[in-house]
Amino acid sequence: MPPPSTFSISVKGVVLDSRQRVLLLKNERDEWELPGGRIEVGESPEDCVAREITEETQWKVTTGPILDAWMYYTMWSSGTCSS
Repeated sequence: MPPPSTFSISVKGVVLDSRQRVLLLKNERDEWELPGGRIEVGESPEDCVAREITEETQWKVTTGPILDAWMYYTMWSSGTCSS
């Protein structure tokens, strides 16, 4: 399978409660991670992370500034993806 002609962008959010504890959720690989997901066409990073957190927790959230951003590259080889 050739590499896709498009790429996805994921956004994660740091959610703090009133006691300044950070929300972590278990993913499908049974690993702990920050809540978030893939950005949809036309969606801002802030709107994406708010939507994803609401979908995953049913909580209404207010977004703050973007704290950090980076590129995570993967390589396609024989129809598989590796990082």
